[in-house]
Amino acid sequence: MTEQRTYTHAELAISPLNVRYNEEDCAAVEVLAASIVEEGQLQQLLLHTAPPKAKWAGKAKFGVWAGGRRWRAIGLAIADGRLPADFPIKAELRDEPEGQIVLDSLGENLLRRDLRGYEVHKAIARAVELGETVEAIATRIGQSPDWVRRQLRLGQLQPEIFDAYSAGEISYDQAQAYAATEDTDLQRAAWLHFRSLSTWEASPVKIRAFLKVGDRELGRLLLFVGEAIYRSAGGRFELDLFADGPDDAPWRGRVTDETLLRRLAEEKFEVLRNQVREDVQDRDLRFQASPPTIAGYPDVQLEISATRRKDRLLLPKEAQGADIVATIEIDDEGEWEPRFWWASRKARKAAQRAVAKPGQSPARDADIAPICGEAIDNPDSTYGQRAREIVRDEHGLTADGLQVVRSLRREILRALLIRDAALGGTLARDYLTWAQLRIALADSFGGGRKSAVGARGLAGEEWAYARDAEPRDKVKSWVDDTVAHHLWHEALGDVSSAEWMVDPDPVSSFVAWLELPEGERHLAEAVLAGLALERSANTPGWRIAVHDELAQRADGDAEALRILWQPTPAFVGLFGKLQRLAMAQPFVDPDAFKSWHKQKDKAVSGAVSAALQGECGGSQSAAAKRWVHPLLSFGEGSPRGAEDGARAKRGKRASATSRPSEALEPAE
Repeated sequence: MTEQRTYTHAELAISPLNVRYNEEDCAAVEVLAASIVEEGQLQQLLLHTAPPKAKWAGKAKFGVWAGGRRWRAIGLAIADGRLPADFPIKAELRDEPEGQIVLDSLGENLLRRDLRGYEVHKAIARAVELGETVEAIATRIGQSPDWVRRQLRLGQLQPEIFDAYSAGEISYDQAQAYAATEDTDLQRAAWLHFRSLSTWEASPVKIRAFLKVGDRELGRLLLFVGEAIYRSAGGRFELDLFADGPDDAPWRGRVTDETLLRRLAEEKFEVLRNQVREDVQDRDLRFQASPPTIAGYPDVQLEISATRRKDRLLLPKEAQGADIVATIEIDDEGEWEPRFWWASRKARKAAQRAVAKPGQSPARDADIAPICGEAIDNPDSTYGQRAREIVRDEHGLTADGLQVVRSLRREILRALLIRDAALGGTLARDYLTWAQLRIALADSFGGGRKSAVGARGLAGEEWAYARDAEPRDKVKSWVDDTVAHHLWHEALGDVSSAEWMVDPDPVSSFVAWLELPEGERHLAEAVLAGLALERSANTPGWRIAVHDELAQRADGDAEALRILWQPTPAFVGLFGKLQRLAMAQPFVDPDAFKSWHKQKDKAVSGAVSAALQGECGGSQSAAAKRWVHPLLSFGEGSPRGAEDGARAKRGKRASATSRPSEALEPAE
């Protein structure tokens, strides 16, 4: 029914079907009221009949679903006497289905003053509740169905999260991360986990990780099992509507039935295990979920190479009938590969002795296995030589390139300490005090070695082994061009130029130091810890376990490291061509990648750097922007490290030294 006539202000009330409800926008009607008083009402209101006894209507008989600001403006002018109480309001009565009214209100408001995003989300969710389809909504307001689905998902957020979003307490990107799943119970579990954390700790990346959206392990298992098999067994894969890439990408959503997927994977694993046992003709071959480890890392010295001959896998002579184990590895394409390992170092040595000729000792090279810091303590030792060979063989890196990586890694760790201090943390002071006491007092049992504490004594650079002193002229250009260095250099400059530092009177300087605000003292402690830091790398012989723990407690995850450091063409160029191509391959379209090996050396470095910056687009762009070279990354530290670090961050915040931390705040 449609009817046009005039109404009084008292006959009307704002309808709950009107999609605009932001108080700031609704109240901003003074200019509009002056215009109506001066020129009259130029546009009519749109109404529907109010249901009997509707609480929102009061004594009004009609609801305003389009023109609410005009109705409020007229009410304001009546209240202050600029218009009479019976001012005739031009309006058209349209009694349509409620879902249609919501969509009409949405379209009418979109053409005028911009709606807030959350008003659009809620309007579309309301229309769906009232029976409208996504396709009908898209047609009615001139948008694509995918756009409507995204707005709908946000409008259907768990109520506490939606309220926080509409109040500006969380960002649009955070709201999208929560809406990556339609499971509101799971959304609320994530909300309860993150709501007391800082913006940095409640980043969209970490919210999605909590929800297991884009989980790499489950994505590999899904490809391994086969999505068709998983779905036919009743499993579901929920698409993240806000992620880039093809709809069928296993990294673009969430496996909703993890237990089912793992059961199907285990069934396939069992078939493959029997197949491998048959291939190597060892029915008793033992399988385990992961390789043997040492110091928390896979013990690469225990891996056994196998060769395929026709339909058989051949193991080395000494491994046949010996104490070995096998694992099945799944790559990012879902392809599987068997790998073989000595069950222990003792088992390897026993097998080598068994096949050694009379009077001949087993090969000694295999026994030289640097793990955590041996090369740092004695770079010219056999362990040091073996550690450099591992870097060269596994990463294609020269000795000079290794020096660059170690200096970069120290600069990153320095920056993490500076950020912790800027946030009011005491990690630098705690680490430095512990490290210097260990160096001074624990060396009788080796506990004060550089590889054990990850720092030098306060006597300075002369404590470093002469052969391993930092070649500043070789590493300077790579280190100086990082955000990590700028953050470190800024903090170093602040401390060096502080009044207490430049005061020529030692007593006056010391008194000023004691009276410093807590935040400034934390920054100085972080600089001191940074000066003491030893250079390390995430590779056998150069790895320092304490650095891994330190980085974890300073929230040094891949996201933070990529803010501090970028894979520039110069950095990429440190590595061999094959290693460079391997870095980029996961993030480049396979068809385009086929010709990369034909490019000249310099062009390859530029192309690889661009791929790792996410400039090649595609579904892996976001993953590329989180990539960190394995040599620069940090291990997991102790299981309690992340929890304790997060607790420390929540309990300590400083304003006096907040400037250095600005460089580390993720873009919203």
